Amino acid sequence: MTGKGWRLKTIGILMSATLLLLMASCGNRHRQYLIPEKQFVRFLTDLHLAEALGTNHANYISDYRIDSAGLYASVFRKHNVTRAMFDSTMAWYSLRPDKFEKIYNEVTASLKSLEEELEKEEQAGIRTELIWEDKRVYKFPPLGGDKIYIDVPISKTGTYTVSAKIKMLSDELSINPRMSVYFYSDNQTPHGRRQFFDEVKYTDRSGKEVEYKATETVRDRRFTHIRGFIVNYSNTDSLFERNMVVTHITITRKIEE
Repeated sequence: MTGKGWRLKTIGILMSATLLLLMASCGNRHRQYLIPEKQFVRFLTDLHLAEALGTNHANYISDYRIDSAGLYASVFRKHNVTRAMFDSTMAWYSLRPDKFEKIYNEVTASLKSLEEELEKEEQAGIRTELIWEDKRVYKFPPLGGDKIYIDVPISKTGTYTVSAKIKMLSDELSINPRMSVYFYSDNQTPHGRRQFFDEVKYTDRSGKEVEYKATETVRDRRFTHIRGFIVNYSNTDSLFERNMVVTHITITRKIEE
């Protein structure tokens, strides 16, 4: 996160009026679908982050407004939750306030943990700058057996993190799917000079979107690029079943002041 940005503490008490109104509005509906408890905690956590982001920006940017509806919609899409699923779940919890309080205690704890991490970074004088971002959505298929290759210029030493969000299903048949990236400089040899990040293996095949990260520190100013594969595998050919979605590929650099 570059600069101080918005702070999690702007959320305040997490039992927001918005959610209370939603509970009241759907309390008389019959139960149609109950979102699993762990998924519901993650969903409500992200919903509050979206709410805090929209509110904070609206407070201090007069000529720009974040699309709150778009923020909320992105949270629903991220967690594969529909409005009907949300309404049904809220209706169920509206009749069980003790269980809903337990859910919100977990949401509160999750947000508190995120805030503490941000405070630690600020106290340590650490900021992060975005070096490169790929906003495309890669789907396998139709890309078949292709790997996702990156070649990103860098100009400074420091600690770099390459991250991507991966959603893999059980019928994804790539062998040892992983991220394989490295720092590169041209030393007039066929493969160039390389300093490798630790490979990150993609292990979750449940269909849940998971963010994977590889981090490495470079001190040699001769390195000029980060190269390698966001998606790599060990299959001997490209004719195998694929079921993977890759999004939010980014490279960031940690700034130590």
